[in-house]
Amino acid sequence: MAASLPSDEVAGDYKDALEDLITNDRFQIANLTMIAKENIEHAEAISRVLALHIKKAPPGRKLPALYVLDSLVKNVGSPYTVYFGRNLHETFMLAYSQVDQM
Repeated sequence: MAASLPSDEVAGDYKDALEDLITNDRFQIANLTMIAKENIEHAEAISRVLALHIKKAPPGRKLPALYVLDSLVKNVGSPYTVYFGRNLHETFMLAYSQVDQM
């Protein structure tokens, strides 16, 4: 049962799922959103993994990850809004500057 998993394990699984996201695939984005919603007690770890993924992903993979962030904020809301809000400007601007160079 996912609710009993420690945050590190949930975050690791979420990280693995993000690695498979290479395009703006609506199904994958919805699935990642659902996983995050079902594991909301691990929201801080999931938020950290997603922000780090956006930071480190190659330029072509940043936009799909930003769509996941957008989906979490719009469809799940708090506490994801709180965790992403802390560094949202930095996360977005770093991604924008790297993708803009393409």
